[in-house]
Amino acid sequence: MEKPIIMRTTHMAVLTIVMMGLAAIFYKPIFSYDVWLHLKMGEYIVQHDYQLPKADPFSSVMDQKPLIGLTHHEWLSQIILYRIHQIFGFFGIRIMRAALLLTALAYIFKASLRFTGRFPIALFTLLALAYLFRTRYLARPELFSILFFTALYYRLAVSEKPFARPTYIFIFFIFVLWINLHPFMLFFGAVISISFADQIAGRLPWTHRFFQASSPAYNPALLLLLFLTASL
Repeated sequence: MEKPIIMRTTHMAVLTIVMMGLAAIFYKPIFSYDVWLHLKMGEYIVQHDYQLPKADPFSSVMDQKPLIGLTHHEWLSQIILYRIHQIFGFFGIRIMRAALLLTALAYIFKASLRFTGRFPIALFTLLALAYLFRTRYLARPELFSILFFTALYYRLAVSEKPFARPTYIFIFFIFVLWINLHPFMLFFGAVISISFADQIAGRLPWTHRFFQASSPAYNPALLLLLFLTASL
């Protein structure tokens, strides 16, 4: 059974101040030119009955040539960005960006605190990752990858209670959603593959001389199968 995370009142106060400061940073104006492409592509998909374009609809140079890249693996993110902008303008996109990044950092903080049991280390990890995110404060589809990666890593890394069947169904749903939001979902497959390889190596009679295989709360083989199925 997972142990509850307990923090002192002073720790909660410090964490609240830090998160409020980061929220103000994440809410800064949007300077990325990429956002216009994503908004326009989202608009195009919505206006064409949610059909993905086969050729670049915005370039006279690339007209009628196959469209490779952005649209086919980020179409859902582009629709979400377009709809939010349509209703709330850039205010809504800035709020969405701040919410996704803060939630991701919250998972990072919780994982660090559970692994180390020390608030200063967890807070330092939070601030270090927030600093590394400084070049990713962009209104781009990869924001969804940052959130899902940290959330699923936390779920897989700190869980002690064996996964029930509904948990696998929920994770599979996240995989399917994620792969249509941003292609970085494929990188999470490396995490699952390493865990799967660890379990396989642990079954070999001579491997205990070099390392001790972990015993995760989930079935790595089943999770890898769900990941590969969702990737298709």
